[in-house]
Amino acid sequence: MELDSLRVIDFRRNTMTGTLPTEIGLLSTLTHLYLDYNRLDGTIPTELSSLTSLLHLGLSNNLALVDTTRRALIDSGLTGTLTSEISSLIELQSLNLAHNVLSGTIPQSWFSSLTNVVALDVSSNVITGSISSNLGVLTNLQTLSLASNSINGTIPTTIGNLTNLVTLEINDNIISGSVPSEIGTLSSLTVLLANSNLNMEGTLPNEIGQLSLLEQINFSDTDMSGQLPDSMFNLTGGYSSNSMK
Repeated sequence: MELDSLRVIDFRRNTMTGTLPTEIGLLSTLTHLYLDYNRLDGTIPTELSSLTSLLHLGLSNNLALVDTTRRALIDSGLTGTLTSEISSLIELQSLNLAHNVLSGTIPQSWFSSLTNVVALDVSSNVITGSISSNLGVLTNLQTLSLASNSINGTIPTTIGNLTNLVTLEINDNIISGSVPSEIGTLSSLTVLLANSNLNMEGTLPNEIGQLSLLEQINFSDTDMSGQLPDSMFNLTGGYSSNSMK
């Protein structure tokens, strides 16, 4: 008997173990798949790409135990590279792969295919590479978390295309360079976390003052310098930041 009508699987917050079965690709009617907060391991099966009706995919927090740096693995979670097969899920609205041991770079095919994504969270993995300039294609994004990885390079100017963005978390990486002035176009932004990027430098652009909804800004433990722009003091929300050298 096949589960031809199954649309929602929600097994969050259990102690389920083992790998994701390849047969999951047979559940072609699925729109919601939540397996967060378990103890799953192994790689994400390529058969997941068959779930073309999927709107929400949650596989986060499948690490049983990690050390305090979130880098050294004690007990395995989901491993392997970020799979390009996810780009087949063109209806996807939310993707949460946070707190696993996924590695490699974010596939370029995600940017061309996942244009309906509103929330993307790959934080607390071991992802490398830079933030692609193609990120600016994902104009529906409201939440983007790349925090606590090993992402390098600079913040692309195309981030200014993400005008629906409410939360941006790029903290705890090895991002370098300065903050582009295009950040000022993110008129919906309320949270901006870029702390603990030791190679981030330069001064905050004056355009920061255009973020009238901003409630939290954190650039602590970076190498930012210069004066705080006067425009910041026109912001109606609260803020926290590092002391500029």
